[in-house]
Amino acid sequence: MWKGLFFISVVLRANPFLVDIPCCPDQDVEFLEELQRAMSKIDIREELEKIYPAQTLLGTRFNDKEDFYRRSMRGARQTLVDRSLGHMPKKELIEVNGGGDDCVVLSCPIHPKYEALLLSLIEALKEIGFRGAIYYRIGGFPNPTGEEVRYVAVPYSFKIFTMIEAYNLGYKNVLWLDASVYPLQNLELIFQKIREDGAVFSWKKFRKNGLLPKTQKMLHELTGYQPSFFAHVSMQVFGLKMDLPWVQDFIEDYYKMVRLGTPFISCYPEEHVISSLAYKYRNHIPPKLEKMILPSSEDNKLFVDAKKQGYFFFLRKH
Repeated sequence: MWKGLFFISVVLRANPFLVDIPCCPDQDVEFLEELQRAMSKIDIREELEKIYPAQTLLGTRFNDKEDFYRRSMRGARQTLVDRSLGHMPKKELIEVNGGGDDCVVLSCPIHPKYEALLLSLIEALKEIGFRGAIYYRIGGFPNPTGEEVRYVAVPYSFKIFTMIEAYNLGYKNVLWLDASVYPLQNLELIFQKIREDGAVFSWKKFRKNGLLPKTQKMLHELTGYQPSFFAHVSMQVFGLKMDLPWVQDFIEDYYKMVRLGTPFISCYPEEHVISSLAYKYRNHIPPKLEKMILPSSEDNKLFVDAKKQGYFFFLRKH
């Protein structure tokens, strides 16, 4: 069981995403509705105004302020439950193709498009011959220690939390997949890397326009992160061997970031945070696997090419 979580004694500033609700290990519908009402009161506009720099002709042209706001508010605007429409949260652990020690983790808010992507991904994992477990959530919020519900509005924080839930169910080799990815070949090589090397990271080019200077400064102070000298982590595919000491330290540091909240104010909230932690733990990070993900085009015509070229995943339009 995951136990090593602790509160940091020094808070750099108030967490603008913090939901004022008691820690709670259980989540019935009434609690989720109360949580959703509390989430609706979150607004990071004031915090963003403080840190968004004036745009200049000679300096870095940052993404539009509204883009930062929209992405940073994604957690606060997600739907956990909608009893009026009959949309209830669901979580399930299923074994596929005989089961095994490896676990794929999936999660999405209640939304017809993302639910359809997630369910089709489950079927695709079965078809490519994945042997192991699939742990998935639709709606609700992962809450392995009872603390996490207070950070439901921290954008995209649920990914690591859901991986911890899978670990608490007994799975050490855990692979997070975004609902938008689609597997093109068996995942045995990926899980072999997780078992032997402790992690599988997917990488992409750093996009400097989506990280504000004050957020970058904070990440540097916390981890030493220098994004211009380090690749950027893509969180579409992300695997960890959860019982390794360095991985548990990595996750402890992630919780510190979540409790602060402000490191997540960016256009790629969880990716910049995880990238900074990957920098801190770079001596443990294994060499990258080539041809991890081929991005989508508007009409998904690249799907056939992705398979022919030997990619593990195709990123679907979403």
